[in-house]
Amino acid sequence: MRISFDIPLFQYDSRGNKLERYEVRDHGDYPNSLLLLIGPDEVADQVRLSAGKALKEVRLGPKSRKRWTHAFFFSRGVPQEIVTLCGHLTEWLSIPCSSNIDITLSLDWYKQPDDSGDLAVTTAGKMIAWTKYAPYPNGSSSRRARRDLIDALGQAINAHPVLAAAAVISTPPGSKGDGSSFGEVLSREVAASVGKRFISTSGPAREPQKEEGAHDVRLDFQFSEIVSGAVLLVDDVFHTGSTLESTAVAARRAGAPEVLALTAARTIRR
Repeated sequence: MRISFDIPLFQYDSRGNKLERYEVRDHGDYPNSLLLLIGPDEVADQVRLSAGKALKEVRLGPKSRKRWTHAFFFSRGVPQEIVTLCGHLTEWLSIPCSSNIDITLSLDWYKQPDDSGDLAVTTAGKMIAWTKYAPYPNGSSSRRARRDLIDALGQAINAHPVLAAAAVISTPPGSKGDGSSFGEVLSREVAASVGKRFISTSGPAREPQKEEGAHDVRLDFQFSEIVSGAVLLVDDVFHTGSTLESTAVAARRAGAPEVLALTAARTIRR
């Protein structure tokens, strides 16, 4: 008796996922018009939002579903910016979104298992460690890491069609409630580096967020002004996502039709 095992094509992680593979193929008489993906719905949603009406969903047959998770047809060929985006999405971490946030991305995990199974700090994690937690923040290594961190976040914004189109940048208010937190200062610098206006968000002083802390959404965050376009929230680390969610609620109340989120790293704990 032969026993067969069905191995899922894509192993979904509720904390976040990267695009595993993509391929551009000819489709009938249309050259380079079919984009095939192996990845989560969060990645496919970003392709949809980036391409707009230029793409058409392709229904995968039984055989194709064993090889791919999503397929998109572009009658004029897959645009280069979409191909470039897919390349980045194999490196960036796409995080499941709430109803208040349309896209949530991190440059990478903060730590990842290495070949021996031990947790090793990623490049994104090192940039944060050498800046936010540096014992000598004014040292040359810390200053260089800070520049690298700002550049990496800025490059991600400019490379992503949806993030690049955001009207303004904001960030969750720090726990001190005085606008001086690492994430607030960082996001202002990132906004300046990409030439976008920064809007501050205020909130009362509170206990610092812990990785295992509560996920309750706060309703006491406030935007400093009314907004009319998409808001991009930039922060250093994604822990539970509760402060990003609370800030997204404040952005929606301030008039934002879309809210996007980009962090440098995502912690590996749930």
